[in-house]
Amino acid sequence: MALTIGTDAYETLANVRAYWADHDTTSSTAWIALSDSEAEILIRKATNWVDRNFEYIGDKATAEQRLKWPREDATAQGFTLSSTEIPWQIEEATAEIAELYRVGTADLEGLVTDDAAAISMQKVDVITVQYDTSKRLNGADVPSHVLELLRPLTTNTNGGLKRA
Repeated sequence: MALTIGTDAYETLANVRAYWADHDTTSSTAWIALSDSEAEILIRKATNWVDRNFEYIGDKATAEQRLKWPREDATAQGFTLSSTEIPWQIEEATAEIAELYRVGTADLEGLVTDDAAAISMQKVDVITVQYDTSKRLNGADVPSHVLELLRPLTTNTNGGLKRA
């Protein structure tokens, strides 16, 4: 099933392939070698990750939209962002995270972003809470380039990354 921008993806397959053709020949060759369906799965996973792990400025443009972008009342670096378009930073971050999924260098799905999800043991009497810190998301798990790309679009100073 083809990607639908704004519904299940922030970027098209053609644009992700073009992004890697412009940035890295090894990655570009790998993206060309992937079947369309394999590549689209990676882009959907990356879109979900970018959407789920950051708090963004503004409000969703419509109540019906599944993804967080496009947004209304979003201003970044002194410019009002279109309420009908996805910013280039979101698109580029999606391509970067899709590449992480492709090469399998990070288990982004296994990471959690809040304390409740990281609890591995809880004792009620004399209150003991144990967290599985190996699954907690930290800045080292995300390329600094992605954090810097998204920083102007997020609501707090750590790049809007939800942290445990």
